[in-house]
Amino acid sequence: KVRADARFTEVFRKMGAPELDPEKLILEGQLLFTQGFKLLFAFTPPFANDVESFEQLLKLRKAPHRAYVAVHWRYGSKSFGDAVRHGLELAPMYAACAKQMMQHVATAHGASTPACSTPVFLATDDDAARNAFKDELSKLCTAEGAAAAIATSPHEPFHVERGHKYKQDRSVEKRHADTWAEFALLMRAECVVSSRSGFSEMAVMGSMDVETGSRCWARFDMCSEEHINAAIHHPEQAQIFPPVNGPI
Repeated sequence: KVRADARFTEVFRKMGAPELDPEKLILEGQLLFTQGFKLLFAFTPPFANDVESFEQLLKLRKAPHRAYVAVHWRYGSKSFGDAVRHGLELAPMYAACAKQMMQHVATAHGASTPACSTPVFLATDDDAARNAFKDELSKLCTAEGAAAAIATSPHEPFHVERGHKYKQDRSVEKRHADTWAEFALLMRAECVVSSRSGFSEMAVMGSMDVETGSRCWARFDMCSEEHINAAIHHPEQAQIFPPVNGPI
């Protein structure tokens, strides 16, 4: 996480790098991750095929514009030794942000179909959060006389950084692969609703435009058309690590 301070600029100056605009240092840091991620990592062809099959299974490309929105709700779970990070009371905020993204996608593609026809993929680590999100988004779409197309992963929640706590067998290998498949769907989505979580933050940064940092995304509690447009057209104004508002 890069911050605009004299130490950062001095290190780069000694390396012979051009002087950086302090107001763009956070974006520069995000792009460093983006460029490094795309340079050093790539999904293997078999895994990429599995991800495409996963998309088809979840019917994420069925809208006329073939685009979908991905949402990551990092709830936190006692089974993983976590305190609750983003509780169930935030379900309306996640759903409202997803609805905002669905409208943005429909408008961007000039779609004549309702915004709620844009599929939504939800990745979460808690079953109660999954159900709460589906209920809230369904209410928003029902109010417009439409049905929400919500897809959730059939895989058991799993945290890859804590895989060492499990018995190392093929079932754990599969759970790693399943979780990376969900990560890939976040990267492939037209727009992303993120949590204050490295999982969705890395997916956003890993799928930014390597030159400009452009990406359709918003964190669930900072979701406005202004932010979405900034993330796409003026990414230096859309920090990936903004302070969390409220009691989160």
